[in-house]
Amino acid sequence: MSTDHIVRSYDQELESLHAAIIQMGGVMESQLQAAIECVMKRDSQMAGQIVQGDERLDEYEMQIDADVIRMLRCASPWPRIFARSSRP
Repeated sequence: MSTDHIVRSYDQELESLHAAIIQMGGVMESQLQAAIECVMKRDSQMAGQIVQGDERLDEYEMQIDADVIRMLRCASPWPRIFARSSRP
């Protein structure tokens, strides 16, 4: 049985994960630049905006974590091994 479709699908998921991490890094970089500017200007209103922007980073992190866990579960041989060993 050919596993090309499985490998191709996994590669696509890895590419998607890589893109999400890069995107998160860009948001993080922008947040850091804004935070530095905020401190230098002592701008409390800007600080509030930065804190709100942090929620976006949290969302990225949770989604990336969930994607990695799902990918590991799908790629792991353990579920198949346990399924075989539990057969009568």
